[in-house]
Amino acid sequence: MRVIVRLLKEIRYIKGLFLLAVTVFVLAIISGQLSPLLLQRVIDGPLTKLGKGLAFNQADFLRQLGFYLVLVTLGAGFSYVATRLLMHCANKIAELMRNRAYETMQRLPISYFDDKPAGKIATRIVNDTETLRTQFYGMLVHIFTNILRVAFVYGIIFFLNPILGAVLLILLPAFYGLQVIYKRLPDKPMKDFYDARSEVNTQVNEIMNGASLIQLYRQEEAVLAEFDQTATKMKDADNRIIWAMSIASWPLSEFVKNMLVTAILTIVGMQFLSGHSALSAGRLFVYLNYVINLFDLMGMLVRQLPNIHRSVETGQRVLDLLDQEVEADADANLEVKEGNVVFDHVEFAYE
Repeated sequence: MRVIVRLLKEIRYIKGLFLLAVTVFVLAIISGQLSPLLLQRVIDGPLTKLGKGLAFNQADFLRQLGFYLVLVTLGAGFSYVATRLLMHCANKIAELMRNRAYETMQRLPISYFDDKPAGKIATRIVNDTETLRTQFYGMLVHIFTNILRVAFVYGIIFFLNPILGAVLLILLPAFYGLQVIYKRLPDKPMKDFYDARSEVNTQVNEIMNGASLIQLYRQEEAVLAEFDQTATKMKDADNRIIWAMSIASWPLSEFVKNMLVTAILTIVGMQFLSGHSALSAGRLFVYLNYVINLFDLMGMLVRQLPNIHRSVETGQRVLDLLDQEVEADADANLEVKEGNVVFDHVEFAYE
């Protein structure tokens, strides 16, 4: 949790742009989620009268339909602008962290590099900051916006039908349990994948720098075998990730959603056939629209939230590099007036 809090604090560098993006996105949610209510008026008004053979008010129909189209267009426009702004925020934060990591590396003492391969340090600056951009800040954008959507949809459902809203609250613990399964299963293979990827980067870097020595001592086959072993570890970890994610997969929530929609349609249909239905076609459309929307949003959260937790280890590695103590005299001018070098019990060895 401490790592997540520190990563969230990085938003302070672009807080003005971030607040603007959030404001625009709230407008997008309001426009997008209120549009089905306008469509309900079109269905229960002019279209219902037309279906019953009553006088059709074309002007009223076109006016209400126009309001609906304007609201949908505004929602799509606000959503596009907000998404672009939020993703720009994620890119900017990753850029700032990458630049700081590179600057820190330039000022580290030489002893820091004694037991750390160059490939792993390069992975921190290049791969890990990019992973934070996509898996943490980029995914944080989608999670944040989806949570806002879920809260807004629940608010509308409770306003329309408090009983239905209370029943749908059951989805919260159900989807939380699914999210726990979806998170825990891929955790170990995900860690193995990133470790193997770091090893691959290290080996590539060492092979490129030591190509002449490898050829001089005819170690091509040995180096190739070692690289093939590491690449196989990376592939096997990726296969285990795919297997784990397929267990807690998207079709499970799709199945539950379709069963609930079927139950609603069955109950309403039976009431209509018995002549006791008090639910209009427009209201039924609204209920189904928000229920399906709620399932889709919570299903996406199930898949997105684990990525935040998995990126914690990546964030920890980047923060560890940023927290390294740099040389205080890195910018100072070195003046040697008098020197005396003595070798006493000097030893050398590779770790």
